[in-house]
Amino acid sequence: AVLHEKLGDLYLARGEFAPSIENYRKAVRAATSPQQRVRLLLAVSRTLELFGSPEEVYDAYRDFVKAFPEYPDLAAIYRKLMPLADQLKKAADRELFQRELDRLGSSNRVKS
Repeated sequence: AVLHEKLGDLYLARGEFAPSIENYRKAVRAATSPQQRVRLLLAVSRTLELFGSPEEVYDAYRDFVKAFPEYPDLAAIYRKLMPLADQLKKAADRELFQRELDRLGSSNRVKS
């Protein structure tokens, strides 16, 4: 997992999106600890933010939320998902994300 992660980092530094994502995803499959999976799934999501389509970014963050519902900074993930839900015209999902933000704390309210 560590070697694939480092390869992903190297490809990303060279601006090579596809091999970077491919190696990060291989690293996720080989990850042995939850902390490692968190780091790698976030690396995939952040890389997709730079080079992927809105749908890919949306799916990556949705998968992350499903895999790690106890992640300490879920509010940050929901704040990333909300504009993507707007952009992709997923009103029901946006409402769900807002409810989750409200549940996590009223200071996390995102304006429409």
